[in-house]
Amino acid sequence: MTTDEAAFAALYRSDAEQICWRRNKISQLGSEHYFKREYPIVPDEASMAPQFDSFITALVVESRGEKAASEGSPNVTACRTAS
Repeated sequence: MTTDEAAFAALYRSDAEQICWRRNKISQLGSEHYFKREYPIVPDEASMAPQFDSFITALVVESRGEKAASEGSPNVTACRTAS
C-alpha cells in the first residue's frame, strides 16, 4: 500500500483486499475524484460535481419553456412560484 492508502485503510478499517479493489476502480474510472463521486464514503463525496454544473437552473428551464411555447411544443413547461 502507498502511504495514502495505508492512512485510508487505517481511517476506514479497510483490509488489503478492499484497498486493492479501490485501487483498481480508481484506475478504471481514471481518477480518484470520479471514484469518490461514484463510491462515496461520506455524503460530501457523493455531491462532488465534475468540472461543469450538473444542475439545470430555473432560469434555463424557464427560457426553454418560453422557446418551446413560442414554437408550439408542449415538451417543456416553465413554472413560476409566487414570492
